[in-house]
Amino acid sequence: NIMKFILEFWAYVNYVTVNLLYIFFKIYSLAVELRLLLQFFLQFNPYNEPLLTLWVWTNPMFNFGRRFYPRLIGLDLCSICNTTLLSYLTSLCNRRLKRYNAMQEFSNWNLDDPEEVATIVNSDDTPNIYE
Repeated sequence: NIMKFILEFWAYVNYVTVNLLYIFFKIYSLAVELRLLLQFFLQFNPYNEPLLTLWVWTNPMFNFGRRFYPRLIGLDLCSICNTTLLSYLTSLCNRRLKRYNAMQEFSNWNLDDPEEVATIVNSDDTPNIYE
């Protein structure tokens, strides 16, 4: 009984952690997109507040790993690779949350009732936990 409690608690901690990571990645990707839009379209001094905070917060996305990524024909791929990595991490968290929600819905089914089993088998909204 204590092992079941520990496993359920660990699943809940895992769910909360992945959910918080997903929210952070989404907010960070929005901040990066905002910086790209401001940097591309407007001519302004980014070293005044509140843009300084945006620049400092999103600077690792544009500079992290700059010496590890190769330059192709003088093109710096650092920000492109980091943005792709952020997008991949966001989608990974999203898939984990969908899988967790589908497993929670599956655990709420009453498989002892034959009518409910027939309804589940014949329905098209059966969750796919492998998405």
